[in-house]
Amino acid sequence: MQKLKRYDEAISWCKKAIDLKWDKALPLLATVYEDNKRYYEAIKYYKQSYNKTKDGLSANNLGYLYSSKIKDYKEAEKWYKKAIRLNHQSTYQSFATFYHEDLKEDIKASAYSIALIDTKYTKSSVLKVLQDEWKIPNNIIQKGYELQLNSDEFPIKYKGQLGLP
Repeated sequence: MQKLKRYDEAISWCKKAIDLKWDKALPLLATVYEDNKRYYEAIKYYKQSYNKTKDGLSANNLGYLYSSKIKDYKEAEKWYKKAIRLNHQSTYQSFATFYHEDLKEDIKASAYSIALIDTKYTKSSVLKVLQDEWKIPNNIIQKGYELQLNSDEFPIKYKGQLGLP
């Protein structure tokens, strides 16, 4: 009961801040709802945050909620793409995981992972995930490399050599 009371208090304060036009309270309120497993209310406030501020984190969080909690993969993909267009780099790994685990599209999973080489992750750490953890064959990883290199879908690209056998 104590925990619920804290959520109610946080919701109350966030709503007061929103009434005072403090837009930074929108994703905070969404997070409170998400933590309380009230996903549709979280979605409502993440969308408001995104619409008012074009916040990449809110778009990423919408992608996550739609993919992992709501299981609406079309909506998830739409929101992840919006976060990518805002160059929200954390989304690349979320999107890669989404393509690998939910959609079973390992070329795109590889492409989004590879795009992060030398920006957020090392080449060896990315290849370790793709090859050792996700068990993606080298020919699929190579196709992912070519996709991220040649598609406008990727604002950042890794142009170095992968060194795959």
